[in-house]
Amino acid sequence: MGIKSSSASLGRPTKGGAAAYAVAALILGQCVALGANNALLGSLAACADLILALVLLQSSRPGREFWWALRPVLVPMIAAAAWTSLPEIMLAADIAPATVALQARPVTGLYPTELAKFIGVIACLLIGALTASRPGLTRRTVEILVAGGAMWLLASFVMYELDPLHVWGLSKGLRADRFSATLLNPNAAGCIMAVLAALATASLLVRLRGTEANGWSPAAMMRIVGQAILICLVLGAIILTRSRFDIAVALAAIGLLMGTGLLRGGRPTLLFGVLFILTVLFGGGLLVAIGSPIALKLLQLGPDAVVRAEAIRFYFTLSLQSPWFGFGLGSFRELNTAHLSPDNVADLWNFGAAHCAPIQAALEGGWPFAILLMIAVIGGAMRVAGSLRSAAFDPFDQAIMLGVAIILACSSVDIALNVPAVAALAAVLAGMALGTISRFRSGAVPPPPPDRAHEGRR
Repeated sequence: MGIKSSSASLGRPTKGGAAAYAVAALILGQCVALGANNALLGSLAACADLILALVLLQSSRPGREFWWALRPVLVPMIAAAAWTSLPEIMLAADIAPATVALQARPVTGLYPTELAKFIGVIACLLIGALTASRPGLTRRTVEILVAGGAMWLLASFVMYELDPLHVWGLSKGLRADRFSATLLNPNAAGCIMAVLAALATASLLVRLRGTEANGWSPAAMMRIVGQAILICLVLGAIILTRSRFDIAVALAAIGLLMGTGLLRGGRPTLLFGVLFILTVLFGGGLLVAIGSPIALKLLQLGPDAVVRAEAIRFYFTLSLQSPWFGFGLGSFRELNTAHLSPDNVADLWNFGAAHCAPIQAALEGGWPFAILLMIAVIGGAMRVAGSLRSAAFDPFDQAIMLGVAIILACSSVDIALNVPAVAALAAVLAGMALGTISRFRSGAVPPPPPDRAHEGRR
């Protein structure tokens, strides 16, 4: 039996509003707290992730379909956590190979904190899936996240105007001239904003469909215009980060969602087309008005790509020195410093990450660890792709999937997933995609009435 569209369920009132606020607060709280990108904040964030996951599990008590939908992602991630724990377990059991594995590590004592962060990501996957398993809660969570994200950006703009060189009193270092919201890394902040742009676009599309079905009113027009302005605001924030890749993926996601909405909406309405043109023109105007630094960065794209490719090649070669268990989770900075030489110090001295998630995973946890994580990503993608063949998902579902794709794409060329707030956002969105599938397959969502399928009522 095919999977039914979730539009009707997303438009229906639902219980569990507190859960939606809790999930949004969990993500935005980590964004506010420097992305939770240090040992203390990362540990606190992981504890919050785990607590919320346990609370939602207790209140939801999911059935077999839920766990079956998560299986392609959850099982490899748990196996990856077990694999990276093996050296510590062998050391505790006084097994000789543990000494060899641990001798390769440039720093010790990071295992408990880093394992807690990884378990926190697994907890976020469960949080997202449990949220989506309740009819109507996905839309509420996304809309709260978009509204909260808008307030986060506005507050960040004020902070940036007052002190562009620091975030919460901490120096941004070499990136002091770039907007990074409440994170210290502009590229990671831009990645979060690109996801926010996709979610805001989905909210705009659903509001348009609902207004077309129910008729126009001044209040509806105000909400739609406000949503379009929000998208432009997010685009402007991304431009201020000067992250070339984040700008590209944000514009691609908005264009894809808008284009899909036009193709699936039956007849393109005049207002829809006008809003699309205005959004593009406003984003282009911002790019022209404040984009001269972006133009300079675009000129550096070739040399930067060469440096990045050489860095990835160097870290790949380094990962082969300890291929089974890596150099320890969280050890990249010390590892990088220990392997600087006159040949590479000019390019790599300030690298805080490998700028390629699979390579960094192999460096820190070994290639089996990296392969297990890649199996989790591929398994989740295949699960979602199999469902897409039998159903047309609504804009919220599409934006959630695009959000995961944005973060994975950014992580292939930058540090995105190394920041706990970004990893938590990716895991929650991935869980939502898989949880939606489990809800459809369990029959929890009745087929929507034909004339209300894309209404998107609040």
